[in-house]
Amino acid sequence: MNREVEDMLPAALEAVKRHLMMDKERGIAYKEYDGYAASLGATIRQSGLFPALSFFTDVHKMKRDTQNKVYRHRLLMAILDSLGKELPDHQDDYKKNQLQGRALLVLVIKSVYGKNAMSITRSIELGQSVTNTHVQKWEHDIMVASVAIKLALRTFVHTGSNLAKI
Repeated sequence: MNREVEDMLPAALEAVKRHLMMDKERGIAYKEYDGYAASLGATIRQSGLFPALSFFTDVHKMKRDTQNKVYRHRLLMAILDSLGKELPDHQDDYKKNQLQGRALLVLVIKSVYGKNAMSITRSIELGQSVTNTHVQKWEHDIMVASVAIKLALRTFVHTGSNLAKI
């Protein structure tokens, strides 16, 4: 896992710059994302992949003005970006943020249950089995990306620190 984290660090640095910064010019990142990145792995271990991703997909809390707000789904956007996956696009910024906030959860569901899965519960009722290897691979990849983002966040000044106030 250490080598994988090292290999992902350049992509994680770029993802942090794109998604988790308060002030890109001064290099100030929101301190809350440090805690979110630290807790994601534990949440996946304790609750499972789908409940953890559902919890971190908090797009329902979004308002129209999302520029200077801290939302958990931005961490998922950074993880998706770190993994080299493309984020969905939309002309309306509000819709774009909603689509991008849900993108990792939707991608994992489609990957595990198939692109044409009607719904998770319906797929289970029909007897479509989920292989643990798909879920375990996603868990592993997401946790590696989370650790890389946590390390990448350490290279930036955080909001609330004395250096951010200068």
